[in-house]
Parts: sequence; structure tokens; C-alpha cells
Amino acid sequence: MLKILISTICLAFASCETKTAYHYYQSIPSNGWEQTDTLIFHFPTSLVSHDYMLCFGIRHLQNYLYKDIWLAMSTPSMQHPDTIHLYLANQQGLWKGRGTSGGIYQYASDSIPISLLKSDSTLRIWHIMQDTSLHNISDIGIRLMLAGTIYTKKDK
Repeated sequence: MLKILISTICLAFASCETKTAYHYYQSIPSNGWEQTDTLIFHFPTSLVSHDYMLCFGIRHLQNYLYKDIWLAMSTPSMQHPDTIHLYLANQQGLWKGRGTSGGIYQYASDSIPISLLKSDSTLRIWHIMQDTSLHNISDIGIRLMLAGTIYTKKDK
């Protein structure tokens, strides 16, 4: 009886995995990310009309000049863009993301809720920093997870 109970508990925990529906990165030009350069993520038609949790991924070099980044995002159904403020470093100036020996850091944000309507086939992202050109950002990514699933830091 105890073995059955333990097996059931293990299966319950194993089934609580993240259901990633979409995960994609776009490269930023090596000469900088201009404010006028909008990244457009195209969704398959199977993704629309659902509630998701959205996570941003930022790959940056060690010599990125700021501790944070301000982004704007919009879908076709949004009347106004949403503003996202991500802290890439803590108050002591240490990068929050995982680093490599090559000086590249990968940061993954906490997830935020987003609902995609039938008309939402794209997500547009651009930076709204005071500098018109951001340097030392190599990639921007998004991850959509089905709402209601468990999301842990290890999944990043």
C-alpha cells in the first residue's frame, strides 16, 4: 500500500511540468539594437485564443552598460503597448543571469500573464531606453507557457 501511495505522489509531481507552447530567440545586430528596430515574433495559428504565461530571455555581454532594460511589447489586439522593466543585475552590480567563460550572460525574467486573441498572430518588442542604440545585447527571446501549469526557475 505504501509503495502505491509513493508511486502516485511521484507521478503527480512528474506531471507538474511546464507546458512550453512557444520558445524562440531573435539575434540583435552586432552594431547595436536601435529603438526603431522592432523584433517581431510570429506565432503559429495553433497558439492564438489561449491564456499564457510569458517569459523574456535576454542574452547580453558582460560589458552591457546598464543594470536593466526597458522594453515595450504589443500584439495586434492591444490598444496600447505594454511596458516591461527587467533588472539584469542586482543592486551590487552582479549579473542575475547565468554567465559563460566567454562573458555572455543569459537572463530569464519571471513570467507574466498574457492572453492571445484570435487576431494575435504576432508579438512586437522594441527597447525604450534613453540611448537610441543599445550595444552588447546579443539576443532577445520569449517563451510562452500554458497558463495554469507550474513554472519553476529550473525550467529556465
